[in-house]
Amino acid sequence: MASSSSSTVQPRFQVFLSFRGEDTRHGFTSHLLEALKGRGINVFFDEEKLEKGEELTPALLNAIKASKISIIILSKDYASSKSCLAELSKIMECKVSQGQIVLPIFYRVNPSDVRHHSGSFKESFHQHLTDKPKEVERWKAAFTQVGNLKGWHIDGGIFDRSETEYIKGIVEDVIRRLSRKSTSVSQDLVGMEDQIEKILLLIDQEHIRVIGIWGMGGIGKTSLAEEVYNEVVSGSKFDAHYFLQDVREKSLERYGMQSLQNELLSKLLKGDIHIDTRFIGSTLVQDRLRNVRLFVVFDDVSNQDQIKRLGVEYYGPGSKVIVTSRDRQLLRNIKVDEVHKVEELDKDDSLKLFCKFAFKQDNPEVGFLDLSNKFSRYAGGNPIALKVLGATLYQKSMDEWNSALEKLEEYPEGDIFGPLKISFDGLGRLERNMFLDLACFYENNGKLLYVTNWLGCFYNGAWIGISNLVDKCLVDGGSDYRMHDLLKEMGMDIVRQESEDPGKRSRLWCPGDVYHVLKYKKVTESIKGISLNMEKIKKLHISPDVFEKMNNIVFIKFYGFSNKLLRASQDLSYLPDGLRYFQWDYCPLKSLPSNFDPHNLVVLKLKRSKIEQLWDGHQDQVFVNLKEMNLSESKNIRKIPNLLRATKLETLDCRDCISLTEVPCMTHLISLKDLDLKHCPISKFPEIPNSLNLERLNLFGTRIEEVPSFICKLDALRKFNLSNCPNITELNLNIEEEGVSSIPRLQRLRELDVSNCKSLKSLSGLPPGLERLDASNCISLERVSFTDIYASLETVSFTDGEDFIYHEFAFQDCSTLNQEACGNVISAYLTSHIQSSAKQLAKQLTEDKLDEWHRFSSSYCYLPGSEISDKFENQSRNSSITVKLEGSATSQRFLCFALCLVLDTCNSDGVYSIKSGYRLKGKDGVYQNFKGDSWFCEGYHTRDSCCWNSEETFAVSEVGSSINCSSDEDHRSCSPKIISQNSLVSQIVHFLGQLTIEEGANGEKNDHEDPATTISRLDCKRSFSSDDEEDHEPNKRAKIFHYLLI
Repeated sequence: MASSSSSTVQPRFQVFLSFRGEDTRHGFTSHLLEALKGRGINVFFDEEKLEKGEELTPALLNAIKASKISIIILSKDYASSKSCLAELSKIMECKVSQGQIVLPIFYRVNPSDVRHHSGSFKESFHQHLTDKPKEVERWKAAFTQVGNLKGWHIDGGIFDRSETEYIKGIVEDVIRRLSRKSTSVSQDLVGMEDQIEKILLLIDQEHIRVIGIWGMGGIGKTSLAEEVYNEVVSGSKFDAHYFLQDVREKSLERYGMQSLQNELLSKLLKGDIHIDTRFIGSTLVQDRLRNVRLFVVFDDVSNQDQIKRLGVEYYGPGSKVIVTSRDRQLLRNIKVDEVHKVEELDKDDSLKLFCKFAFKQDNPEVGFLDLSNKFSRYAGGNPIALKVLGATLYQKSMDEWNSALEKLEEYPEGDIFGPLKISFDGLGRLERNMFLDLACFYENNGKLLYVTNWLGCFYNGAWIGISNLVDKCLVDGGSDYRMHDLLKEMGMDIVRQESEDPGKRSRLWCPGDVYHVLKYKKVTESIKGISLNMEKIKKLHISPDVFEKMNNIVFIKFYGFSNKLLRASQDLSYLPDGLRYFQWDYCPLKSLPSNFDPHNLVVLKLKRSKIEQLWDGHQDQVFVNLKEMNLSESKNIRKIPNLLRATKLETLDCRDCISLTEVPCMTHLISLKDLDLKHCPISKFPEIPNSLNLERLNLFGTRIEEVPSFICKLDALRKFNLSNCPNITELNLNIEEEGVSSIPRLQRLRELDVSNCKSLKSLSGLPPGLERLDASNCISLERVSFTDIYASLETVSFTDGEDFIYHEFAFQDCSTLNQEACGNVISAYLTSHIQSSAKQLAKQLTEDKLDEWHRFSSSYCYLPGSEISDKFENQSRNSSITVKLEGSATSQRFLCFALCLVLDTCNSDGVYSIKSGYRLKGKDGVYQNFKGDSWFCEGYHTRDSCCWNSEETFAVSEVGSSINCSSDEDHRSCSPKIISQNSLVSQIVHFLGQLTIEEGANGEKNDHEDPATTISRLDCKRSFSSDDEEDHEPNKRAKIFHYLLI
């Protein structure tokens, strides 16, 4: 195998000294040279440094290039030497080209004189101008650059430190910098440079005393701590230091902690220390620790008593402690100041580290790249796995590599799992079972919240259990669930080792194993859970008694998009009563066993099944733990049980159950959050609980004729879908009852869909917080009204904390909508949505979360018709218009822009693209530009024009005194509309103007418009899909109504 090589020449010198010999040769420079050499630093020092000539010798040039650090001693006459200036110029070149470290020492000169070539340096440069005019500018530039660098200013005054103290500090800084640039540190440490730097920065912060390094087994915690330790002690400012390895392992030995105690104290206090008690009780030892500044690393700590027994609390001021651990909770308990999580290596670094062990070089051998990537992916960025796999494959043939890859699928490498299994062995019984369930049954997707709820089906204490798994670094702790692939493999391997016979294992997930166990009924009481992707097996007829011996099973999941498990001669004769989670997609059964007692059942999913009825009614009363029932697309089911005691039920999904003509009374289901009866042919509105929990109600495509008044009492309702209900004629969402307050109801309702309700004539009592309202294709709709917007706004909580605000009102093809209804929609749309946008942007500003991606919100409103509401006035036919903002309009923090277009969409399937831009002129005459969003509106086969609205909200630092709007050459007129707010939560109080841009020949471009005052620009263009005809009618037109809200 090839060995690694590098074309980069390693530096021969660690430090290059540049100085003016006549100034400092026999004083400061010689003392600094002696101190550097005394610490073992290789320094280039020109023993014959005299003014011999103007050109640098090749030896001198090579010495500069070959040094890691250049120290420049800038003395009074430094610039009088042409060779010194040539050295300086070359050094600054190397700083740029090689990243060389440059450390200036301003020896009895002012750094400002260096930067500005003043003082004694002014005369020196003036003298060089006569014979070296071209060089002087280059030397001056280098002089300015070095003058701006951070260094040491030794003024030699009576209040200044001694030169000896300065030299000591300079030497320590050089050593520290050299240790960071050292190429001789661990060659196996790949991709850790940034993490090392982060921890070193933490150590430099005075208020940080204890730092925790946390991560999964094998991720590199110890290696990282070792590198940090080596760098810190190489330029140590501490009185004593020690790296205490393998604390967890050594503490388990007989007299382990006592031995560790004595070992540590003897090293730190430089003597033979013996402690006979559990904790350091000797006040003498405590006082001695308090008097020294210590740097200590405790590696692999597993118990907080270990830290307490090692006396960290007594370490003197300025001491620093690093603790590595797999357990984040332990780090919290010992009160570390900062926790650094060691991250996995990225793809490139993983491959590089793997190759260092597999090929003894940084890159794969020819022909091994694809295989190397596969092994690297298997390791998942875990350094120890990459090292073990690489070392195992070193000097192996390609056939052996392929064979090793196949082996890993069934027989994982034991040396990899050793470090990982330490965390598993330290878990409690609950966490062990949860970990194995996740490893065997749960894929790496979904939110951690959902995973925790899933585990809650089987275990009490799932929340604290998952928290402990996160703390042990066995599960990622972000909002999205993820378990490292190696940990999943380890969990599966633990289960495989339970028995050679799959039927005697606790968990089954491998399709081949499940198929074998079910076909030959090799089942035992050991089985607790089965998960099967049915697409990965051959068809199998299930025996009626297949589950009879699985008395301890709690989890059954048969899933996929095709059914391979078929019903035998009859339905199942038995299901275990302990079952908590039962999912069988395409279930072939007509009903569940009559002897099945589902009192433990939490989740029942029988999607796309052939179930006709679940069971006899007498079992309705035992559903005491059921939280989710999903019978969707079960086309044969005729009825569902009464669920009389199912008070924990949160989700009932019966969508597309096309034979389900009636549903039972559900008023007792007080925990119900989600009810889906889409396409169920029910004619009566379901009796649902009058509770504060129901959030989603889907009655899409049902045959209901009216919506009862109790719908107004569902204060938790967020999504309500009544679309495609042909019999609905009226919907009132704010029915007032006698003796009941008139405060608007349904204030949490965000989405209402009544599209394609072709008999619907009236929509009333709509709440102010609606974000999406779809009434498209309601061809009979005449009236639309909202609750009192102004009275309601203060009680509405908009957007529910989302960073991006999006609203949509859609009334396409509502050709019978009257003028009053259109006005109501426009008012509600503008008022509530602008208020919502302002509130949300204010929240983001307060929390300092407002960035370029969150500076605006977008909203859309579609209305029928070809006329603009008479509320809009001050129209102009010119191509641009300037508006002066008056009164309170110029003192607000938010600008809201609304755009309205009238589009002729007859016989067109085109896509309309609208872009907007805004330009404001401030009081100081300075322009500020805002770029709006791009909108794409699909065309509709309508009988008339469509009025399209859009609104955007921006946060600005200062509101200008005027606004100007201009169009591109395709549009001919414009006029503004301005709306002002007195505060972020106030009502909109007045209307001032309007902007219209129209395509056509009625207006001409205004050549007198001063381009400098153009503050807003609107571009509207039409694009067509590929099946549109090339020759479009010339009478196609677009009008844009644009109004500014502040």
